[in-house]
Amino acid sequence: MGNSSKLINNPVKIYLVWVSCVVLFCVLGIPLWSINRSGGEQVPFSLLSLAIKIFIYGLNLLSVILSFKIDWLKKYWLLNLIVFLITMAILITFG
Repeated sequence: MGNSSKLINNPVKIYLVWVSCVVLFCVLGIPLWSINRSGGEQVPFSLLSLAIKIFIYGLNLLSVILSFKIDWLKKYWLLNLIVFLITMAILITFG
């Protein structure tokens, strides 16, 4: 219970958990899902591009959700703004 409350009290750690989950998916999930799939070497690249898209959308959604915590907004407003602007620029540019 103590570890989860420390995680919830810091948005930087929430961002790091999201990044580590996506990296873990890319390292473990993509090779496992591409075994014995038709399409050969194209399947891992397709899954990797999907993982990158989910990663960007997830960061954007996290920056919006974390902005609704008033006490965090006072302290971490610049971090949320930077993450939001960068992810929106990527989404607008690359769709």
